[in-house]
Amino acid sequence: MKKRLFINFAVLAVFMFSGTFLGFNKAYSHCDTMGGPVVKDAKGALEKKDVAPVLKWVSKEKELEVRAAFEIALTERIKGSEAKEKADMKFFETLARIHREGEGEPFTGIKPADAIEPIEAEADKALEDGSINNLTTEMSQHLTNSVKERFDRVLDKKKHMNDSVDAGREYVEAYVEYLHYVEGVHATITGKGGHRHEEAGGDDHKERRGLETTSSKQEGAMDNVLENIPYQEQKMGSRKLVDEKYLLVMQAALKPGQSVPQHSANSNVHILVVKGEVVINLDGTESLAKEGALVPIAYKTSMSIMNKSNKDASFLIVKTPNPSEMVGE
Repeated sequence: MKKRLFINFAVLAVFMFSGTFLGFNKAYSHCDTMGGPVVKDAKGALEKKDVAPVLKWVSKEKELEVRAAFEIALTERIKGSEAKEKADMKFFETLARIHREGEGEPFTGIKPADAIEPIEAEADKALEDGSINNLTTEMSQHLTNSVKERFDRVLDKKKHMNDSVDAGREYVEAYVEYLHYVEGVHATITGKGGHRHEEAGGDDHKERRGLETTSSKQEGAMDNVLENIPYQEQKMGSRKLVDEKYLLVMQAALKPGQSVPQHSANSNVHILVVKGEVVINLDGTESLAKEGALVPIAYKTSMSIMNKSNKDASFLIVKTPNPSEMVGE
C-alpha cells in the first residue's frame, strides 16, 4: 500500500510540476508582457483616466475588482514619478492576473516587451495594418524552411541508412522528427488536438510512431500503472494514458534486454520508473534509474533506454507540452 501511494504521489507531482512550469506557462504569454495588448490598453486607460478600455479583458464578475484597482492607481500616480511608476506596474499586474485567471492560466508576473514571440508581434501588426499579407507570407516561408530543413536531413540519412546499424538509427531519428513536425503542423491547421487523426489511419501508422500507440478508452476510465502492464515478448510494449493539448503520458514496458531505441526528445520529458530498473542514456552518458526514480530530460536531448537487468521493468513517459504543440520550436 505504501509503495502504491508513493507512486501515485510521484505521478501527481510530475503532472503538477511539468504542467505548471514546462507546459502551461507557455500558453497565452502574450498577455503577460509589457508589449502586449493588455498592458497597452492599461497604459492608455491610465493616461486618459478612463477604465473602460481595459474592462473587455476581464469578466463582468471581476469588473469591480479592476475598477477598484484602477482608482487606487489614479490616486497613487499623483504622488510623484516614483509613485506613478509603482502604481502603474501594480495595476498592470492586477489586470493581467485577473485576465489570466479568466483564461484558467497561472500568472507569474509581467514580462519584458521583448518576451513576445515574433509571430505574435506580427499577428498584432497585421490587425493594426488591416492586412494579413505579410503575416501569411512570413508564416508560409517559415513553414517551408522548417519542413525543408527536416526533409533534407532525413533524405540525406536515407542514402546511408543501410551502411550500418548506427547509420540506420540516425535515419530513423531524422525520419521521426520529420514526421512528427509535419503531423504537428497538419494537426494545428486542421484543428485536431493531439494525435487523434491517427486513429483513422490504422495500427500500421501507429506502430511507426514507436511509443505513441494506444487503444481507445472511455471517458472517465481509470488506469492503474501497476496492473496490466503492456509487456510484449518480441519488443517493447507501450500504452497511452493521457493525451491532451499540454500533456502526453505514456507507459513503456521492457522485458530483460528490450530497449527504447536512440532518438531525440520531442518535448520536455520526465521519466518515472514504476517497476524494476532501467539504464537511461542521455547524450552518451548512462545512468541507472531504479524504481521510484524521476528523471528530467530536456527537449531535443539524444536519449535511449534499456532494461539490462534480468527482471521486467516499466516506466512512465511524461511529455509537456504534447509533442503536437512543439511546432515551430
